[in-house]
Amino acid sequence: MVKEGVLERDGEVLEALPAGFFKVRLKDVETLIRCKKSWKMNQSHISIIPWDWVKVEVNQYDMSQWRIVYRYNDYKSQQGTI
Repeated sequence: MVKEGVLERDGEVLEALPAGFFKVRLKDVETLIRCKKSWKMNQSHISIIPWDWVKVEVNQYDMSQWRIVYRYNDYKSQQGTI
């Protein structure tokens, strides 16, 4: 289910930055972005480490605020896609 006005992309976490931010490389456009975990992931104590595959979303009205909303469990299924 896609929310209206929200863009979703898949990416790979490259580095953990200070203050809870992560450097993520988007899969389809090969750009680097800086994003944070969503509130729901923090509440559920989901950890993210470098080389994890994640789903990020951005509000189309403010392209500077990216957030990680999902961490893929199966690394093997994402391995051959990039």
